[in-house]
Amino acid sequence: MSLLDIERYEVDLHHPTKHYRNSLDIMNLVYHGSFDAYLVLSIALKLQILSLSKQLTKLAGNLWSTSINGGARTDRNDYLLLHAFYKNQFICPDKRDRRVNSKQDSTEEDIIKQNESSFSGGLVLEPKPGLYKKYVLLLDFNSLYPSIIQEYNVCHTTMNLQKIGANETSMDMIAQEMLSESQRIGILPKLVRKFVQRRQQVKKAMKDPTISDSQRNQYDIEQKALKGTANNH
Repeated sequence: MSLLDIERYEVDLHHPTKHYRNSLDIMNLVYHGSFDAYLVLSIALKLQILSLSKQLTKLAGNLWSTSINGGARTDRNDYLLLHAFYKNQFICPDKRDRRVNSKQDSTEEDIIKQNESSFSGGLVLEPKPGLYKKYVLLLDFNSLYPSIIQEYNVCHTTMNLQKIGANETSMDMIAQEMLSESQRIGILPKLVRKFVQRRQQVKKAMKDPTISDSQRNQYDIEQKALKGTANNH
């Protein structure tokens, strides 16, 4: 495994009976299972899964078990916004359950696929190795999405949908409408600003030479969680 630099041999599980021919084969199968468990634990420790998922959960306010079991980022965003809107005396509608309108003969797998939210991410161009005779300009924006949200006051609470007609849903029209409501800072920009500012403070604290390695590691986990939460919107 490239992440751990440990070689893992494959076991043919499509024909399980051949692993029960004698005691040696059985012990090899037991060893393989225990070794896989060791690899999973090693990966979790190296990637700091428990600490990072706990920090993400503390920021969003969702269930820790959901984060550990591979919960979607949209779930964390939902809880984060629900808590924020509730604190600002908003009443959010219930999330529609698509299973109500699904056919009775739908399988469990079909229902899960229907409930999964899928979003297309940004276009990522892979670098092509070779000799470039022309200049190559590399632009790395600092917190691009959070900056856009704060700059244009992007939020559900700043959009006057009554003024945006059915034929006027271009990005320019929406941006102008949100800017016209700039006297009221939206809930989402406030959240993003809080995360960005807190991350700057944490990264500054990491440079303190007097703190211990353990404390610096905790700060690093916190800034990763803050970055991930701010960039998920």
